[in-house]
Amino acid sequence: MKGILDQLRRRVYSMIARAVVEASYSTTTMQTVDLSTQVGHDAQRVEHFEPYGFTSRPKDGAEAVLLNLGGVDHGIAICVADRRYRLKGLDQGGVAMYDDIGQTIKLTASGITIQSSGGGDISIDADGDCTIDASGDVTVTPGAGSFVKLGGSGATDLVKTVAGTATKVKAL
Repeated sequence: MKGILDQLRRRVYSMIARAVVEASYSTTTMQTVDLSTQVGHDAQRVEHFEPYGFTSRPKDGAEAVLLNLGGVDHGIAICVADRRYRLKGLDQGGVAMYDDIGQTIKLTASGITIQSSGGGDISIDADGDCTIDASGDVTVTPGAGSFVKLGGSGATDLVKTVAGTATKVKAL
């Protein structure tokens, strides 16, 4: 009986393992990763299951939870995390997206912040209109020596105001 329980215990323990990402591949319909586990088992081209609507490509050295359903040759990575870059200090209930260079989108009780680090731009592209509705002021603060630009290249009617179209707007 003890032998049967020991064998069952080993099988259950081999179903779930911590692993380290050695490589990732994002060109397939389901992203795959190469993993090495704590017990020395290497798993190649393991499917990395991600929530619908969200995707990220892990860096080598990230950590994963490997779930072996149907044996060690049919594993899936159900969660990949990277403690080296994880955003710290969120309040309870806070949600954030982040990357390895410090760019973040934070949803907090006090509002939403988008931060681009490392000189990266933030772009909003819309095939239709783009609207900002605010019950308070809308503030745009450019850096020193920079400008707030309204309208596009070659535009003749740059700004529509309550008084009509204007090509020049005076700041208050």
